[in-house]
Amino acid sequence: MRVLGVDPGVAKIGWGIVDGEELIDFGVWQIKSNSKQMQSKIIEEQTRLSRILLDVVKENNVTHLAVERVPGRLMGERDRVFSTQQTCLVIAGLLGLAYQQIGSREVKKLVTLNDRASKSDVAAAVRMRFSEMPDLEGMPWDAYDGVAIASAAIGRPSRWWNFERAIDGRVS
Repeated sequence: MRVLGVDPGVAKIGWGIVDGEELIDFGVWQIKSNSKQMQSKIIEEQTRLSRILLDVVKENNVTHLAVERVPGRLMGERDRVFSTQQTCLVIAGLLGLAYQQIGSREVKKLVTLNDRASKSDVAAAVRMRFSEMPDLEGMPWDAYDGVAIASAAIGRPSRWWNFERAIDGRVS
């Protein structure tokens, strides 16, 4: 099971690919437009994200896609984060990937054993499990979160939604 974990954010999207106990890749995608820009700019950014996601999934033979559930407290920023979450859902459907959403508290509990863990606690747990992750000074929090989401999702095998692969606009 090769899982791409995605931490949808307003300015940055953290991601990590985990295959069992092996860290495959990780990083952060920058969102160019800000939350005050018109809807067309958000659509443009989500289209760019779709292309990036497609490339990462194909290049790394990803079979599962896990996304952090959108927290309700984001209020005005929620639409932007929700758009990223929906883009991931569409990509999973198009490519026939198993998909799951996972809440931040559950990620924290599965990765650190504490559902109220801090960002630094999550980063430390990820670094402990995957020694190839750089120290905090060289990596934004978002990348650690993406890896944590992928890692936590592997621990929830019954929570995957499976899609049929879409071909030429039709589901086969």
